[in-house]
Amino acid sequence: VSSGKQSVAEKNTRVRSPVALHPSAGIFTSEAFDAPFLTPEECADWISLAEAAAAARGGWTTARHYAVPTTDLPVHEIPTLLPLWNAFLSSSLGPFLHACFPTTVRAGGSNVRVHDAFVVRYDAEAQRFLPAHVDQSEISVTLALNALGEYEGGGTTFPDPLLVTAR
Repeated sequence: VSSGKQSVAEKNTRVRSPVALHPSAGIFTSEAFDAPFLTPEECADWISLAEAAAAARGGWTTARHYAVPTTDLPVHEIPTLLPLWNAFLSSSLGPFLHACFPTTVRAGGSNVRVHDAFVVRYDAEAQRFLPAHVDQSEISVTLALNALGEYEGGGTTFPDPLLVTAR
């Protein structure tokens, strides 16, 4: 007997369809409300793992990125999160990136190499925004772990001439 609902495992095996926010600039989002990349429980787990790692090491890093410092922890320094990230990359993110950039990313994302994966902790009192900047990679991904209703503002804004904000 089936409930008609997809399990998390079933959702994680299907390739999400990219939604073009600005296709000529290569800015895409996913059908996040149809099938989010991570369940709310998985997001809460990832946040808890990052917070526990920060507590164990005496806090979050704040000086890893010289030009655009964030309060963050690299995923490779969170031993309990790293295998979850690697599984997510191969099962969900890699195939999605291939759907967005089929001439750059091989099927399944097999040629994707991560330059810098990190969990950022934003605090409106400490850091209200990041200055406009260019990331050091051909493709950048922002994966929100908090639901839209848990914060105000936020997102990634692409300035003139694009004027697109992804949340």
